[in-house]
Amino acid sequence: MNPNVTSAHGSGSPSNIDATSNVRRWIIVGLLFTASLINYFDRATISFALPLISKTLSLGPEVKGVLLSAFFWSYALMQIPMGLCSDRLNLRWLYAGAFVLWSVAQGLTGFATTLGMLLLFRVILGIGEAIYLPGGTKIVSLLFSPSERGLPCGIFDFGTRTGLVAEGLVVPWLLTQYGWQTTFQVVGFTALLWVIPWIWATPRQLRANSPAASEDLAGAGSGHSSSQQPALDMLVAEPTDFRSTPAVDGNVRAPLIANVRQCIRSAISLSIFLLARYKNLIGICLGFFCFDYYWYLLVTWLPDYLVNVRQMTILKAGIYASLPFLVFGSTEPIGGWIADRLARAGWDETRVRKGIITVAFLTGLLLIPASQVTNANTAIALIIGGCLVGLSTANMLVILQYCAPAGAVGLWTGIFNFVGNVAGILAPLVTGKLIQATGSYTPPFVLAAVALAVGQLSFWLIVGRLPARR
Repeated sequence: MNPNVTSAHGSGSPSNIDATSNVRRWIIVGLLFTASLINYFDRATISFALPLISKTLSLGPEVKGVLLSAFFWSYALMQIPMGLCSDRLNLRWLYAGAFVLWSVAQGLTGFATTLGMLLLFRVILGIGEAIYLPGGTKIVSLLFSPSERGLPCGIFDFGTRTGLVAEGLVVPWLLTQYGWQTTFQVVGFTALLWVIPWIWATPRQLRANSPAASEDLAGAGSGHSSSQQPALDMLVAEPTDFRSTPAVDGNVRAPLIANVRQCIRSAISLSIFLLARYKNLIGICLGFFCFDYYWYLLVTWLPDYLVNVRQMTILKAGIYASLPFLVFGSTEPIGGWIADRLARAGWDETRVRKGIITVAFLTGLLLIPASQVTNANTAIALIIGGCLVGLSTANMLVILQYCAPAGAVGLWTGIFNFVGNVAGILAPLVTGKLIQATGSYTPPFVLAAVALAVGQLSFWLIVGRLPARR
Protein backbone atom coordinates (compact mmCIF):
# COMPACT_ATOMS: atom_id res chain seq x y z
CA MET A 1 0.00 0.00 0.00
CA ASN A 2 1.23 3.45 -0.83
CA PRO A 3 2.43 4.95 2.44
CA ASN A 4 0.83 8.23 1.50
CA VAL A 5 -2.66 6.93 0.91
CA THR A 6 -5.59 6.24 3.17
CA SER A 7 -7.93 3.33 3.11
CA ALA A 8 -10.66 3.14 0.56
CA HIS A 9 -12.89 4.91 2.98
CA GLY A 10 -10.52 7.83 3.11
CA SER A 11 -10.90 8.16 6.86
CA GLY A 12 -7.58 8.78 8.40
CA SER A 13 -4.02 9.67 7.83
CA PRO A 14 -1.40 7.20 6.69
CA SER A 15 -0.10 5.17 9.58
CA ASN A 16 2.93 3.67 7.81
CA ILE A 17 4.86 6.51 6.21
CA ASP A 18 7.94 5.51 4.20
CA ALA A 19 11.27 7.19 4.89
CA THR A 20 11.04 9.69 2.04
CA SER A 21 7.54 10.82 2.93
CA ASN A 22 8.25 10.98 6.64
CA VAL A 23 11.35 13.13 6.20
CA ARG A 24 9.51 15.38 3.75
CA ARG A 25 6.60 16.06 6.06
CA TRP A 26 8.91 16.83 9.00
CA ILE A 27 10.87 19.22 6.80
CA ILE A 28 7.58 21.02 6.15
CA VAL A 29 6.92 21.12 9.91
CA GLY A 30 10.40 22.58 10.34
CA LEU A 31 9.65 25.28 7.78
CA LEU A 32 6.36 26.03 9.55
CA PHE A 33 8.36 26.35 12.77
CA THR A 34 10.74 28.79 11.06
CA ALA A 35 7.87 30.78 9.56
CA SER A 36 6.21 30.98 12.98
CA LEU A 37 9.49 32.18 14.46
CA ILE A 38 9.76 34.92 11.84
CA ASN A 39 6.06 35.70 12.26
CA TYR A 40 6.43 36.58 15.93
CA PHE A 41 9.85 38.11 15.43
CA ASP A 42 8.23 40.57 13.03
CA ARG A 43 5.06 41.30 14.96
CA ALA A 44 6.84 41.86 18.29
CA THR A 45 9.75 43.97 17.06
CA ILE A 46 7.65 47.03 17.77
CA SER A 47 7.30 46.04 21.44
CA PHE A 48 11.07 46.15 21.93
CA ALA A 49 11.40 49.28 19.78
CA LEU A 50 8.53 51.06 21.54
CA PRO A 51 10.69 53.05 24.03
CA LEU A 52 12.69 54.49 21.11
CA ILE A 53 9.65 55.07 18.89
CA SER A 54 7.87 56.76 21.80
CA LYS A 55 10.73 59.22 22.19
CA THR A 56 10.86 59.93 18.45
CA LEU A 57 7.12 60.52 18.10
CA SER A 58 6.33 61.62 21.71
CA LEU A 59 3.76 58.90 22.39
CA GLY A 60 1.85 58.56 25.69
CA PRO A 61 0.54 55.28 27.20
CA GLU A 62 -2.85 55.41 25.46
CA VAL A 63 -1.36 56.13 22.03
CA LYS A 64 1.21 53.39 22.59
CA GLY A 65 -1.68 51.03 23.30
CA VAL A 66 -3.31 52.00 20.01
CA LEU A 67 -0.07 51.42 18.10
CA LEU A 68 0.47 48.04 19.74
CA SER A 69 -3.08 46.96 18.92
CA ALA A 70 -3.08 48.14 15.26
CA PHE A 71 -1.56 44.88 14.04
CA PHE A 72 -4.47 42.93 15.52
CA TRP A 73 -7.15 44.99 13.76
CA SER A 74 -6.43 43.33 10.43
CA TYR A 75 -4.91 40.15 11.87
CA ALA A 76 -8.13 39.29 13.70
CA LEU A 77 -10.44 40.26 10.84
CA MET A 78 -8.49 38.12 8.37
CA GLN A 79 -8.56 34.94 10.46
CA ILE A 80 -11.88 33.61 9.19
CA PRO A 81 -11.29 34.44 5.50
CA MET A 82 -7.78 33.02 5.74
CA GLY A 83 -9.12 29.88 7.41
CA LEU A 84 -11.66 29.36 4.64
CA CYS A 85 -9.01 29.95 2.00
CA SER A 86 -6.74 27.44 3.78
CA ASP A 87 -9.45 24.81 3.39
CA ARG A 88 -9.91 25.55 -0.32
CA LEU A 89 -6.75 26.92 -1.90
CA ASN A 90 -3.26 25.60 -2.55
CA LEU A 91 -1.38 26.26 0.69
CA ARG A 92 1.97 26.12 -1.05
CA TRP A 93 1.29 29.46 -2.75
CA LEU A 94 -1.20 30.90 -0.25
CA TYR A 95 1.32 30.60 2.60
CA ALA A 96 4.22 31.86 0.47
CA GLY A 97 2.26 34.89 -0.76
CA ALA A 98 1.16 35.84 2.74
CA PHE A 99 4.73 35.45 3.99
CA VAL A 100 6.06 37.82 1.32
CA LEU A 101 3.35 40.38 2.12
CA TRP A 102 4.12 40.49 5.84
CA SER A 103 7.90 40.55 5.33
CA VAL A 104 7.69 43.51 2.95
CA ALA A 105 5.37 45.35 5.36
CA GLN A 106 7.86 44.76 8.17
CA GLY A 107 10.70 46.14 6.09
CA LEU A 108 8.70 49.19 5.00
CA THR A 109 7.97 50.00 8.65
CA GLY A 110 11.57 51.15 8.84
CA PHE A 111 10.73 53.96 6.41
CA ALA A 112 7.80 55.27 8.48
CA THR A 113 8.13 58.85 9.71
CA THR A 114 4.67 59.43 11.22
CA LEU A 115 2.26 57.60 13.49
CA GLY A 116 -0.13 57.17 10.54
CA MET A 117 2.51 55.40 8.46
CA LEU A 118 3.36 53.10 11.36
CA LEU A 119 -0.31 52.21 11.79
CA LEU A 120 -0.68 51.51 8.04
CA PHE A 121 2.28 49.14 7.87
CA ARG A 122 1.19 47.37 11.06
CA VAL A 123 -2.24 46.76 9.51
CA ILE A 124 -0.65 45.33 6.34
CA LEU A 125 1.61 43.17 8.50
CA GLY A 126 -1.48 41.77 10.21
CA ILE A 127 -3.09 40.83 6.89
CA GLY A 128 -0.08 38.77 5.83
CA GLU A 129 0.59 37.14 9.19
CA ALA A 130 -3.02 35.95 9.45
CA ILE A 131 -2.02 32.79 7.54
CA TYR A 132 0.14 31.48 10.38
CA LEU A 133 -2.33 29.52 12.53
CA PRO A 134 -5.13 28.58 10.07
CA GLY A 135 -2.63 27.60 7.40
CA GLY A 136 -0.22 25.82 9.74
CA THR A 137 -2.94 23.87 11.52
CA LYS A 138 -4.49 22.84 8.21
CA ILE A 139 -1.15 21.62 6.88
CA VAL A 140 -0.54 19.54 10.02
CA SER A 141 -4.04 18.03 9.73
CA LEU A 142 -3.29 17.06 6.13
CA LEU A 143 0.04 15.40 6.86
CA PHE A 144 -0.51 13.71 10.24
CA SER A 145 -3.07 11.37 11.77
CA PRO A 146 -5.07 12.60 14.81
CA SER A 147 -2.92 10.63 17.26
CA GLU A 148 0.25 12.19 15.79
CA ARG A 149 -0.74 15.85 15.67
CA GLY A 150 0.10 16.97 19.20
CA LEU A 151 3.86 17.04 18.63
CA PRO A 152 3.89 18.76 15.19
CA CYS A 153 1.31 21.29 16.40
CA GLY A 154 3.49 22.02 19.40
CA ILE A 155 6.62 22.25 17.26
CA PHE A 156 5.29 24.69 14.68
CA ASP A 157 3.66 26.88 17.31
CA PHE A 158 6.84 26.66 19.41
CA GLY A 159 8.35 28.82 16.67
CA THR A 160 6.27 31.77 17.86
CA ARG A 161 7.79 31.66 21.33
CA THR A 162 11.25 30.93 19.97
CA GLY A 163 10.90 34.02 17.81
CA LEU A 164 10.32 36.11 20.90
CA VAL A 165 13.34 34.58 22.63
CA ALA A 166 15.56 35.24 19.62
CA GLU A 167 14.13 38.71 19.33
CA GLY A 168 14.94 39.51 22.93
CA LEU A 169 18.57 38.70 22.20
CA VAL A 170 18.95 40.17 18.70
CA VAL A 171 16.60 43.15 18.34
CA PRO A 172 17.76 45.14 21.40
CA TRP A 173 21.32 44.94 20.07
CA LEU A 174 20.20 46.09 16.60
CA LEU A 175 18.18 48.90 18.18
CA THR A 176 21.10 50.21 20.20
CA GLN A 177 23.56 49.89 17.32
CA TYR A 178 21.50 51.06 14.34
CA GLY A 179 18.23 52.59 15.58
CA TRP A 180 14.69 51.38 15.15
CA GLN A 181 14.28 52.26 11.45
CA THR A 182 17.23 50.16 10.25
CA THR A 183 16.21 47.34 12.58
CA PHE A 184 12.82 47.00 10.91
CA GLN A 185 14.38 47.10 7.44
CA VAL A 186 16.95 44.40 8.19
CA VAL A 187 14.51 42.11 9.97
CA GLY A 188 11.79 42.41 7.33
CA PHE A 189 13.67 42.13 4.05
CA THR A 190 16.13 39.43 5.20
CA ALA A 191 13.23 37.11 6.05
CA LEU A 192 12.23 36.86 2.37
CA LEU A 193 14.94 34.20 1.95
CA TRP A 194 12.60 31.72 3.71
CA VAL A 195 10.43 31.45 0.60
CA ILE A 196 13.18 29.59 -1.32
CA PRO A 197 13.25 26.38 0.80
CA TRP A 198 9.46 26.52 1.21
CA ILE A 199 8.90 26.31 -2.56
CA TRP A 200 11.51 23.54 -2.79
CA ALA A 201 10.07 21.38 0.01
CA THR A 202 6.31 21.65 -0.42
CA PRO A 203 4.21 19.57 -2.84
CA ARG A 204 2.93 21.21 -6.01
CA GLN A 205 -0.60 21.04 -4.62
CA LEU A 206 -0.54 21.35 -0.83
CA ARG A 207 -4.25 21.04 -0.19
CA ALA A 208 -6.93 18.44 0.41
CA ASN A 209 -7.72 15.86 -2.28
CA SER A 210 -4.53 16.56 -4.19
CA PRO A 211 -2.95 13.49 -5.80
CA ALA A 212 -0.01 15.67 -6.81
CA ALA A 213 0.76 16.38 -3.17
CA SER A 214 0.67 12.70 -2.34
CA GLU A 215 2.98 11.86 -5.22
CA ASP A 216 5.40 14.64 -4.31
CA LEU A 217 5.57 13.55 -0.69
CA ALA A 218 5.92 9.88 -1.51
CA GLY A 219 8.72 10.42 -3.98
CA ALA A 220 9.14 8.82 -7.35
CA GLY A 221 9.14 5.10 -8.04
CA SER A 222 6.97 3.91 -5.16
CA GLY A 223 5.47 1.24 -7.37
CA HIS A 224 2.14 1.32 -5.54
CA SER A 225 -1.34 1.56 -6.89
CA SER A 226 -2.61 4.99 -7.73
CA SER A 227 -6.22 3.94 -7.41
CA GLN A 228 -6.31 4.49 -3.66
CA GLN A 229 -7.14 7.75 -1.92
CA PRO A 230 -4.10 10.03 -1.42
CA ALA A 231 -3.02 11.04 2.07
CA LEU A 232 -4.18 14.59 1.66
CA ASP A 233 -7.75 13.34 1.17
CA MET A 234 -7.99 12.32 4.78
CA LEU A 235 -10.10 15.01 6.40
CA VAL A 236 -12.02 17.08 3.92
CA ALA A 237 -14.40 16.66 1.06
CA GLU A 238 -13.40 17.59 -2.46
CA PRO A 239 -12.92 21.36 -2.52
CA THR A 240 -13.90 23.64 -5.31
CA ASP A 241 -11.03 24.19 -7.71
CA PHE A 242 -10.71 27.93 -7.37
CA ARG A 243 -8.41 28.15 -10.36
CA SER A 244 -11.06 26.83 -12.74
CA THR A 245 -14.50 27.75 -11.45
CA PRO A 246 -16.89 28.71 -14.26
CA ALA A 247 -18.00 32.32 -14.34
CA VAL A 248 -21.66 33.25 -14.02
CA ASP A 249 -22.23 33.33 -17.77
CA GLY A 250 -20.76 29.83 -18.11
CA ASN A 251 -18.55 30.83 -21.04
CA VAL A 252 -15.33 31.93 -19.34
CA ARG A 253 -13.47 30.92 -16.25
CA ALA A 254 -13.52 33.26 -13.27
CA PRO A 255 -10.10 34.48 -12.18
CA LEU A 256 -8.59 33.34 -8.91
CA ILE A 257 -9.10 36.72 -7.28
CA ALA A 258 -12.87 36.56 -7.76
CA ASN A 259 -13.02 33.26 -5.92
CA VAL A 260 -10.86 34.55 -3.10
CA ARG A 261 -13.34 37.41 -2.73
CA GLN A 262 -16.12 34.83 -2.63
CA CYS A 263 -14.26 33.06 0.19
CA ILE A 264 -14.10 36.29 2.16
CA ARG A 265 -17.76 37.21 1.56
CA SER A 266 -19.06 33.82 2.62
CA ALA A 267 -16.76 33.44 5.62
CA ILE A 268 -18.68 35.69 8.01
CA SER A 269 -22.11 34.15 7.40
CA LEU A 270 -20.69 30.65 7.57
CA SER A 271 -18.86 31.35 10.83
CA ILE A 272 -22.06 32.71 12.42
CA PHE A 273 -23.83 29.48 11.44
CA LEU A 274 -21.03 27.40 12.93
CA LEU A 275 -21.05 29.34 16.19
CA ALA A 276 -24.80 28.83 16.51
CA ARG A 277 -24.60 25.11 15.79
CA TYR A 278 -21.39 23.96 17.45
CA LYS A 279 -21.09 24.57 21.18
CA ASN A 280 -17.64 22.98 21.15
CA LEU A 281 -16.41 25.78 18.94
CA ILE A 282 -17.87 28.36 21.33
CA GLY A 283 -16.19 26.76 24.34
CA ILE A 284 -12.82 26.44 22.64
CA CYS A 285 -12.99 30.03 21.43
CA LEU A 286 -13.87 31.40 24.88
CA GLY A 287 -10.94 29.58 26.44
CA PHE A 288 -8.59 30.76 23.74
CA PHE A 289 -9.81 34.35 24.11
CA CYS A 290 -8.68 34.30 27.75
CA PHE A 291 -5.41 32.61 26.78
CA ASP A 292 -4.64 35.19 24.12
CA TYR A 293 -5.54 38.13 26.36
CA TYR A 294 -2.90 36.93 28.84
CA TRP A 295 -0.40 36.13 26.10
CA TYR A 296 -0.71 39.41 24.23
CA LEU A 297 -0.44 41.44 27.42
CA LEU A 298 3.01 39.90 27.85
CA VAL A 299 4.00 40.16 24.19
CA THR A 300 3.06 43.81 23.80
CA TRP A 301 3.77 45.35 27.22
CA LEU A 302 6.43 43.23 28.97
CA PRO A 303 9.48 44.97 27.40
CA ASP A 304 8.03 48.41 28.15
CA TYR A 305 7.20 47.27 31.71
CA LEU A 306 10.77 46.14 32.32
CA VAL A 307 12.21 49.40 30.99
CA ASN A 308 9.83 51.83 32.71
CA VAL A 309 8.89 50.00 35.94
CA ARG A 310 11.90 47.79 36.62
CA GLN A 311 14.30 50.46 35.28
CA MET A 312 16.21 48.14 32.94
CA THR A 313 18.15 49.19 29.86
CA ILE A 314 16.78 48.06 26.49
CA LEU A 315 19.50 45.41 26.20
CA LYS A 316 18.87 44.02 29.69
CA ALA A 317 15.09 44.16 29.23
CA GLY A 318 15.47 42.17 26.01
CA ILE A 319 17.39 39.41 27.76
CA TYR A 320 15.01 39.25 30.72
CA ALA A 321 11.91 39.40 28.51
CA SER A 322 13.19 36.48 26.44
CA LEU A 323 13.24 34.13 29.45
CA PRO A 324 9.45 33.93 29.98
CA PHE A 325 8.95 33.47 26.24
CA LEU A 326 11.56 30.68 26.23
CA VAL A 327 9.64 28.82 28.95
CA PHE A 328 6.32 29.49 27.22
CA GLY A 329 7.62 28.09 23.96
CA SER A 330 9.57 25.12 25.27
CA THR A 331 6.55 23.83 27.19
CA GLU A 332 4.31 23.82 24.09
CA PRO A 333 5.66 20.67 22.41
CA ILE A 334 6.12 19.09 25.85
CA GLY A 335 2.43 19.54 26.65
CA GLY A 336 1.44 18.03 23.30
CA TRP A 337 3.91 15.16 23.63
CA ILE A 338 2.74 14.24 27.14
CA ALA A 339 -0.90 14.17 26.04
CA ASP A 340 -0.09 12.11 22.92
CA ARG A 341 1.83 9.54 24.98
CA LEU A 342 -0.87 9.22 27.63
CA ALA A 343 -3.63 8.95 25.02
CA ARG A 344 -1.78 6.20 23.14
CA ALA A 345 -1.23 4.41 26.47
CA GLY A 346 -4.99 4.18 26.95
CA TRP A 347 -5.73 7.18 29.16
CA ASP A 348 -8.97 9.05 28.57
CA GLU A 349 -7.88 11.58 25.96
CA THR A 350 -10.60 14.10 26.80
CA ARG A 351 -9.55 14.29 30.45
CA VAL A 352 -5.85 14.27 29.65
CA ARG A 353 -5.94 17.20 27.24
CA LYS A 354 -8.42 19.24 29.29
CA GLY A 355 -6.52 18.49 32.49
CA ILE A 356 -3.24 19.75 31.05
CA ILE A 357 -5.03 22.91 29.89
CA THR A 358 -6.44 23.50 33.39
CA VAL A 359 -3.12 23.10 35.18
CA ALA A 360 -1.40 25.32 32.63
CA PHE A 361 -4.02 28.08 32.80
CA LEU A 362 -3.92 28.20 36.60
CA THR A 363 -0.18 28.89 36.58
CA GLY A 364 -1.07 32.25 35.04
CA LEU A 365 -2.16 33.43 38.48
CA LEU A 366 1.53 33.91 39.27
CA LEU A 367 1.33 37.14 37.30
CA ILE A 368 -0.53 38.73 40.24
CA PRO A 369 2.29 38.51 42.82
CA ALA A 370 4.77 39.31 40.02
CA SER A 371 3.17 42.73 39.64
CA GLN A 372 3.43 43.48 43.37
CA VAL A 373 6.88 42.32 44.50
CA THR A 374 9.61 44.94 44.76
CA ASN A 375 12.55 42.82 43.61
CA ALA A 376 12.93 42.71 39.82
CA ASN A 377 14.48 39.24 39.78
CA THR A 378 11.64 37.83 41.86
CA ALA A 379 9.12 39.41 39.51
CA ILE A 380 10.82 37.85 36.49
CA ALA A 381 10.91 34.45 38.22
CA LEU A 382 7.16 34.63 38.89
CA ILE A 383 6.43 35.72 35.32
CA ILE A 384 8.52 32.78 34.08
CA GLY A 385 6.44 30.44 36.25
CA GLY A 386 3.30 31.99 34.81
CA CYS A 387 4.51 31.04 31.34
CA LEU A 388 3.95 27.34 32.03
CA VAL A 389 0.65 28.29 30.41
CA GLY A 390 2.43 27.16 27.23
CA LEU A 391 1.68 23.53 28.16
CA SER A 392 -1.88 24.15 27.00
CA THR A 393 -1.26 25.39 23.46
CA ALA A 394 -0.80 22.17 21.48
CA ASN A 395 -3.68 20.56 23.37
CA MET A 396 -6.07 23.37 22.49
CA LEU A 397 -5.12 22.96 18.83
CA VAL A 398 -5.61 19.19 18.95
CA ILE A 399 -9.01 19.57 20.64
CA LEU A 400 -9.95 22.02 17.90
CA GLN A 401 -8.90 19.55 15.18
CA TYR A 402 -10.87 16.74 16.79
CA CYS A 403 -14.06 18.79 17.10
CA ALA A 404 -13.93 20.47 13.67
CA PRO A 405 -16.15 18.93 10.97
CA ALA A 406 -14.41 17.20 8.09
CA GLY A 407 -13.39 19.80 5.54
CA ALA A 408 -13.45 22.74 7.97
CA VAL A 409 -10.25 22.48 10.00
CA GLY A 410 -8.85 25.64 8.43
CA LEU A 411 -12.10 27.54 8.86
CA TRP A 412 -12.50 26.49 12.49
CA THR A 413 -8.92 27.48 13.17
CA GLY A 414 -9.61 30.84 11.54
CA ILE A 415 -12.64 31.42 13.77
CA PHE A 416 -10.67 30.23 16.80
CA ASN A 417 -7.79 32.58 16.07
CA PHE A 418 -10.12 35.45 15.17
CA VAL A 419 -11.77 35.29 18.59
CA GLY A 420 -8.40 34.94 20.29
CA ASN A 421 -7.04 37.94 18.47
CA VAL A 422 -9.96 40.12 19.45
CA ALA A 423 -8.17 39.75 22.78
CA GLY A 424 -5.04 40.83 20.94
CA ILE A 425 -6.82 44.07 20.04
CA LEU A 426 -8.19 44.59 23.54
CA ALA A 427 -5.18 43.64 25.68
CA PRO A 428 -2.86 46.47 24.52
CA LEU A 429 -5.67 49.04 24.51
CA VAL A 430 -7.12 48.13 27.92
CA THR A 431 -3.64 47.89 29.43
CA GLY A 432 -2.70 51.33 28.13
CA LYS A 433 -5.89 52.87 29.49
CA LEU A 434 -5.50 51.20 32.90
CA ILE A 435 -1.89 52.38 33.16
CA GLN A 436 -2.95 55.89 32.15
CA ALA A 437 -5.76 55.88 34.72
CA THR A 438 -3.98 54.24 37.66
CA GLY A 439 -0.29 54.83 37.00
CA SER A 440 0.34 51.15 37.77
CA TYR A 441 0.77 47.85 35.92
CA THR A 442 -0.90 45.87 38.72
CA PRO A 443 -4.55 46.25 37.54
CA PRO A 444 -3.89 45.00 33.97
CA PHE A 445 -1.73 42.13 35.26
CA VAL A 446 -4.45 41.03 37.71
CA LEU A 447 -7.13 41.27 35.00
CA ALA A 448 -5.16 39.03 32.61
CA ALA A 449 -4.37 36.41 35.26
CA VAL A 450 -7.96 36.15 36.54
CA ALA A 451 -9.35 35.96 32.99
CA LEU A 452 -7.04 33.04 32.27
CA ALA A 453 -8.04 31.17 35.43
CA VAL A 454 -11.71 31.60 34.56
CA GLY A 455 -11.14 30.70 30.90
CA GLN A 456 -10.11 27.12 31.65
CA LEU A 457 -13.65 26.43 32.87
CA SER A 458 -15.02 26.73 29.34
CA PHE A 459 -13.22 23.53 28.32
CA TRP A 460 -15.02 21.60 31.07
CA LEU A 461 -18.42 23.31 31.09
CA ILE A 462 -18.96 23.90 27.35
CA VAL A 463 -16.64 21.67 25.31
CA GLY A 464 -17.88 18.09 25.32
CA ARG A 465 -16.02 14.81 25.00
CA LEU A 466 -13.65 14.51 22.08
CA PRO A 467 -15.17 12.64 19.13
CA ALA A 468 -13.78 9.28 18.07
CA ARG A 469 -10.65 9.59 15.98
CA ARG A 470 -11.36 10.02 12.30
